[in-house]
Formats: sequence, structure tokens, C-alpha cells
Amino acid sequence: MKKAAFTIVLFLFVFSYICASPTIKGNRGVLRVFAADPEVYTGRRPTMFLGFYQGFAQAEGLRELHYGLSFTMLVLERFEFAYLIESLDSDFRSQPLSNEFKLKIVTLRTPLLKISPIGQFRFPIGGEGGDNSYGGYLASTLDLGATRKFLPLRFHVNAGYIMEGDNSTIPLRGAIVYPTKYFDVFIEGGLSDIENTEYMTFTPGIKLKLWGTRTTAGVDFITEGVPENKFNFMFSWLGPFSGAELIPEIGIGTVKGYVYDAKTDEPVKANVILEGDINRVSNSSNDGKFSINELPPGEYTVLVAADGYNKTIQETEVERGRTSKLRIGLMPLVNSFAGTVIDEETGEPIGAQIAIIPDVFLIINVDPETGEFFTEIEKGSYEITVSKEGYSAIWDTITVFSQKTTRRFYELRKIENAGRFNGWISDYDTEKPIGAVIRLDDRTFILNDTLTGEFASMLEEGTYPVSIDKVQYHPLKDTVAVKADVTIEKIYKLRMIKEIVEEEEVIEEEEVIITFADILFEFDRYYIKKQFHTELDSLADILKTIDEDRIIIQLTGYTCSIGPDSYNRELSRKRVLSVKKYLIERGVSEAKLETDFLGEKQPKYDNSKKEGRNKNRRVEIIRQ
Repeated sequence: MKKAAFTIVLFLFVFSYICASPTIKGNRGVLRVFAADPEVYTGRRPTMFLGFYQGFAQAEGLRELHYGLSFTMLVLERFEFAYLIESLDSDFRSQPLSNEFKLKIVTLRTPLLKISPIGQFRFPIGGEGGDNSYGGYLASTLDLGATRKFLPLRFHVNAGYIMEGDNSTIPLRGAIVYPTKYFDVFIEGGLSDIENTEYMTFTPGIKLKLWGTRTTAGVDFITEGVPENKFNFMFSWLGPFSGAELIPEIGIGTVKGYVYDAKTDEPVKANVILEGDINRVSNSSNDGKFSINELPPGEYTVLVAADGYNKTIQETEVERGRTSKLRIGLMPLVNSFAGTVIDEETGEPIGAQIAIIPDVFLIINVDPETGEFFTEIEKGSYEITVSKEGYSAIWDTITVFSQKTTRRFYELRKIENAGRFNGWISDYDTEKPIGAVIRLDDRTFILNDTLTGEFASMLEEGTYPVSIDKVQYHPLKDTVAVKADVTIEKIYKLRMIKEIVEEEEVIEEEEVIITFADILFEFDRYYIKKQFHTELDSLADILKTIDEDRIIIQLTGYTCSIGPDSYNRELSRKRVLSVKKYLIERGVSEAKLETDFLGEKQPKYDNSKKEGRNKNRRVEIIRQ
């Protein structure tokens, strides 16, 4: 019993390496009409096919039983070699058995049209007669199903020239197929020889495609001779270990993908447009996944759009029988300011600086190679200056809208008669350098170095009013006359507002807490954004003027709820340390700073909303 079971399992395993439905014997080419390309399989290795065919007819006491086996080797989807054995047991013909060799080469393959030459050699086995025959065919297939979703008709035509002894024939056959997912409806017809147009065969039929099998049945209607009709049957099977993969016959490639938020990695429901040989539209589901089937091979452009996100474009290639998998990240729409800065005369990009000083104390550095700039900023109206040493500054006003990008294009003009305005800014009492804002004409702003107090600027010849401002200091006014090729140097000393210092002695804790806002961070980041540098500089200036025993600052780090708790706790620690390091580098005593890090615990805002998560990525600054 065990030996019999082992034999059966071994037989099935070996047989499963043999695939069915060789196209050279019909199948996709229906029954007797050859297909121009192999059956829609893709082979991981050279694959052998096994096909079984039977025809039966009976008329006026006569009968015909026609059956055969075909072995076909498919190599790299381009070469198909077949060996066929056929037997005819009938009263209609005298040739009992024959075998035949065929070789087909796919020479042209496009989404619509395929063309293949086929060579043939046939000779009889046993019996009394029959001459050897040889010759060839030219097969072609027009597949509308590759580019049309509706009426995906497939047309097969093949013509040949066969020599048998001293005689020659020119066979011509064709078929029309309407394929669906589980079955095909077809009608084929043809001439054995175009010189004998009275003998024609028409065969309507159906092919079932279930569980890797192909079952094809049709009825021949013959225009002349006996029998008048004949039943035909073909069965084939695709083994699970054959090394071949079955490809859907309607559509020959697939694109699948996942659309996600590029900052949070959360899935995004989006519209997906595929443009190429054909155009398709799909939508990603709530889990971010989408799938587009029934695609011919070729290059495609994938356009993805979703509410609240910037559109993105990605290229992909669809291959026959393959699935192209994509991961598409969408950047959330933010309130932003972007644009380009170029030289007015040459049109070349300029690495300028854009100052948004009066309200948010933000400096944007323009990329010197591209001239482009981009920054996120709260919605509202702002005054800005665009400056570059050796160029006249430009003043502008902008309005930033919610989830929109405000764009500008600036052309800077080189200064012809230029002089230099250099100087230093320091504390009047301590003479230590301090960072401040130098304002000219209410249009141009100059920032100095916080560590050295030094500033330098090239200005066009003329007279400029100068205003120097620093938080907690009295503003200072001046006038400077700039002359061509002359350097003017100034030293400015700012007096601290003493009343503020005296008030600190009796200030309540709540007032100190309100003075400093949270320092916010990008998702999964712990570097301090430039827009918070001024806030921390102000804190450092105040802490350096107060005795250690009078004030202690608590720095507490937090994250949003995305990610593991242990990872978030470590991320909040890094955020706190980056703020602490920044303050120490600016002269704050480490004894004045205490730190804690809580990760995603104790959120101040709602983590289920994007705005809340953004605000929870923070370091709080409070007085102990």
C-alpha cells in the first residue's frame, strides 16, 4: 500500500513539471489555428507542455476517431519546440499514425500585434503510405484586449506553404476569440488549401479556464464531403511545480502600490492616475493600497493626488505577467514661502538671504546652485527683504495662506557705486558681543554674528538711517553716509533696560513661564529649527543676567504618539539635550538647567489630529 501511494505521489510530482496547452497545437490559438505568441505563461525556466486532443465523427455507418498527444518545450517565451503524435482510426482515411516536429519563434511582440514564423516537418509511422511533408507557416495575432477594457477581441490568422511529395498546399486559417476571465467563446475557420475553396471548415466552440486547466470543445461544420460535422475536444493542465506562472489573459500586467504620508508614514486615501499605452484611474483604499490590472507592457507615468497633500509623479514599467510594486510618499501641504532669486543681468541663480525679521525673526538661505528657497511659516502677512552682498536689496510684502505655497521670483541688481558698512554690537556695561537686528530704511535688515557681535554689508552710495534693536535693550538710532569704495566702521553699544532686570527680582513664576513658547520639532527629528534660534537667544540673554540661586529652568522633552514608546522616550531625550546644548554654548550655566524627557506621555494636544501631533513634538521651557 505504501509503495503504491509513493508511486502515485512521485508520478504526480513528475507530471506536475509538465504544463499543458501548447499554443502550436491550438489552445490560445483555439483548436487548429496557431497563436502568434506562446500561451500566456511566464517561465522561470524552460518548461515542457503536454496536450491531449481528440476528434470524433460518425456518418452513414462510417466513423472517425482522431486523437493525439503533443509535447512542447517553451524557452524564454520566445522559442517553442513541439513534437506531436497523431493517430487516425477511421473509414475515411488510410493514414493510421504520424508524427510531426514544429519550431516557432516569436519575432515581433507589441501590446497589439504579435508575429511568429513556424517551421514544420512531418512523416508517417507504420502503415502503408504517406509521404514526408515539410514547410512553414506565418502566424499573427491582433489582441484588442491589450488596450481595450470592453470588447477585448483577439484575432488569429496563419498561412503556410507545405510540400508533400510532388504536391504542395497553401493552408489558410483564422479565428476570432472573445476572452473573459473564466471562459473564451470562439469561432475558427479555414482552408486546407486555398486552391480548393469548396472544402472549408468552420468551428464554433468554447474554452473553460478553471484552476489551471484548459478544456476546449468545438464542432466542425464541413462544407463538402463526409462527415458533414465533427466533434473536437482538448484538455490540458498546468502543474503547480512546473516552473511556469499563469498570467491573466485579459490584461498582461499589474501595478500595485501603497500611498502614505511622507512625514508620518500613515496610509493615505488618494486618487491614482496611470498614463501610458492606456490610461487608467484608481483610488487607494483607507489602508493606502491600490491595484490596477489589465495593463499591456510598457512605460507608465503614475500621478497621485490627495486632499491636503502635494501631488507627486512617479515612473514605472509594466512587464508581461509581472506586478510592479510602488511605495508613493505624499508630502503634506503646509503654509510655506518659496521662490527663486536670480541676477537681473545674467539670469544666473544667486545664493542670497531672505530676511523675515520684524515679526518672526527668520532668515532663509537661498540655494546658490539653483537660486531656489523654501520654508514653512505660519499663515499671515509679512514684510521681507532679499539681500546679497554686492547687490541692491529688495523689499517685499507677502501673504501666506493655510496649506498653500506663496511663490515669488526676485531679480537682484548689482550695485555699481558701492561702499562697505561694517561694525560691532556689544553690551554697554559688560562690553560682551550680543546679537541684534540692524534696520535700514525700514526695508533692509542686517544681522550680526551673535558670538562676535560683528556685522558687514555692502551698500549703494547714499545716506541711510540706522536703527539697532535687541530684546531687553534700548533701541539705538544712527545715520550713516555710504561712499563708493569706502569702508565705514561703527561700534554700537546697547544699554539693557534696567527696569526689566529689577522686575525680575519680584516677578512671579507664571510670568516667566509665559515669556517662552515651546520649541517645536519636525517628525522624528531633534535638530532645532532656525526659527526658534532667536527665542533661545533671548532666553540665554536673560539667564546670563540672573544669579544661579534665583532661577532654575526646567527643560522637558515630548513626542507625538507615532512609534514605539521606548523609541519616543529616547527621541524626547535627544530633543532636550539639543536645547540644553544650544543654551550652554551661548553662555548659560549648566547649573541653571534641569532636564526631563517623557516621550509620548502627558500629551498637551490631541494626538489623533495632525495639528495636535505637530504641537506635541516639543520641548517645554518652564521655571522651577
